[in-house]
Amino acid sequence: MSRTRFQRTLSVVALAITGCAKTETREADTAATQQYDFRAVGQEPGWHLELYTGKEMRLTYAYGERTAVTPMPAPTTDAASGSQTFHAVTGANDLLVVIERKPCLDAMSGNPFPATVTVTINGETLRGCGGARE
Repeated sequence: MSRTRFQRTLSVVALAITGCAKTETREADTAATQQYDFRAVGQEPGWHLELYTGKEMRLTYAYGERTAVTPMPAPTTDAASGSQTFHAVTGANDLLVVIERKPCLDAMSGNPFPATVTVTINGETLRGCGGARE
């Protein structure tokens, strides 16, 4: 994915996020009726993250045994690198997501992704790859 396309995708996500009010949704409703706007995956331990613009961040980790759902915060963008940081704290979770504009290969499948993603959940750091839904 070109730098321009990647920046445009992150800009669309950021604009939608900052322009929408946060709303509470039931976990089952979100998964059943909405499609994510950005998805990241990682291995050892297996995890995946879905960002729903204007709604929530949903992390499934520890090989699917644990889930963290937080409201979708407004991103902080690093002007020099174009990386975006999302940080949300709830009563149960402290979730930090950093999306960097660096190509990434999934360790298990070898599939290429346009972004390198680092997720920190309650002090545990997970690394993987991600991209916007096309």
